[in-house]
Formats: sequence, C-alpha cells, structure tokens
Amino acid sequence: MASETAGALESEFDEDSGWLRQMGPGSHRALRRTAPGLATIPTALVLDAIDLANELGTSRVFYLSREGLLLHRVHQALRNAGYTNLDSTHLQVSRLALFLPAMRELTRHELMNILRLYPVISLSTLFDSMGISVVPAEVRWLADRAGSSWDQPVAWHDSPDVLDGVLRASPVQQMWVEAHGRARRSVMQYLDEQQFIGDSVVVSDLGWRGTLQDMLSRITGIASHGQYLALFEYLNPQSILVAKNATLWNQNHGDDVSWLSDSVSALERLCTAPVPTTEAY
Repeated sequence: MASETAGALESEFDEDSGWLRQMGPGSHRALRRTAPGLATIPTALVLDAIDLANELGTSRVFYLSREGLLLHRVHQALRNAGYTNLDSTHLQVSRLALFLPAMRELTRHELMNILRLYPVISLSTLFDSMGISVVPAEVRWLADRAGSSWDQPVAWHDSPDVLDGVLRASPVQQMWVEAHGRARRSVMQYLDEQQFIGDSVVVSDLGWRGTLQDMLSRITGIASHGQYLALFEYLNPQSILVAKNATLWNQNHGDDVSWLSDSVSALERLCTAPVPTTEAY
C-alpha cells in the first residue's frame, strides 16, 4: 500500500511540478486548501517536517518506524517535483529495537516506560520488551524464589519489592549488562551508517507521543526536533534535548484528542508499509 500511495503521489506531482516549484516551501497550508487531490494526511505531515527542517537549517529529515517508509516516499516525490532540496532517510526503528539500548541501568525506574503502558505484565513479557528473549533457568528460578512466576502477569505497582528483588539479583544484572552492550553497539553502528549525526536532527512520524524520538536522543545525546500528525499527553518527563510539534492536534497544548484514540489503529494501518517491525540490528 505504501508503494502504491507514494507512486500515485509522485505521478501527480510530476504532472504539476512547475506549479509546485512556483508555490515553494512554506505554502503547504495553501496547498491543502487549493489542491484537495494532494492534500492527504501523509503529505500534510511531510510538508510540515520539511518546513521545520528548513527553519532549523538541517539538510535531512529522518522518518521513523514502519509508517516512516510511506512518509519517506512522499518526501522523495516532493523532492522529485522540485518542492524541496532536502534529503530524507527512512530510519528503521521501533520501540522493541530501541528500548534496551536507551536504558541506562536495569531498575524499576528505567522500566517505567513499559510499566506505565502495561501495569499488569509478566516478567517474561517485560524482558521480551527489552529484546531479551533467551533467559537462563537460574534467572527464572529467581522469580519463583521472590514470590512471583516468570510467566504470570503481575500488577507490579502492588508488588514493587518483588520486582526490585529480581532486577537487583546478580545473574539478572550480568545478563542485562551483556545484552545492553550488544544492543547499544549495534544500534550506534546502524545510526552512523544512516548519517544520524550532528548537533541537531529533524525526525517525523505519525505520532503519538514521540517515544522513538525520546529513545534516539537518549541513545545518541543528539538534540532532536520532531514533527507528528498528532500528539497525545506525554507519559514521561521530557528531555531538554527533545522538542515536538504536531501538524493537527497536540493534547499537551490543550487540544481535545479524546475522539482520536479509537481511530489510531485504523490510521496507522492506512500508512503502515508492508515490512516487518525492526527487532534488532
């Protein structure tokens, strides 16, 4: 679907490339009003990402996740039509691939990104979320000894001492340190290959809280500016390295997005490329 949508856009842009060149950067709002055939959701988002990059003086936009492949193709169509000279990169990232290298230590506090989203979760799923799926029997036994079960979902806010006991155990810490080192080296190599470098970068995705942007800045220490279709209320404190903008709605600025929650999955399906989720590098 991504390739068909981008292909149709590119064909239409090619036919009207002279008109698009005359409009130039910064005129996307007029474009949305006067050219309904081009005023699609991904196009509006990409145009805002291009404007943001121009304002900041960066030469490239990084489009994130599976939805980012479609956004990257739309950007390329706009570039081919002469609308922009900015480069674009589809950055193959996911929460699963970035969560472990973005951690700084194995503590309950560092796991709050997951625990806030899934307050009832098993240790097995918790470690899977960090990309650690092969766990020694000794570690599983520690969960039983602490009064839990490796595969049993638990409301950890009611049992913080049990979780802390498992996470602090020496075999668990050693397993995590080794896995964290491998994951961090791999992702840094991938980001270097994709030229995710410099003092500041522009990233873009559909939404909805900019978690991938948070993780990337935490891993690299690079300041980032994000452009999203919509933003829901942030679940975690925001880093000074991160700035986020919304094309349509931003709950953090008082916009009502309660009606949008039930539509997120449908919107993502319309924009998700037929490629697998990135699990590691």
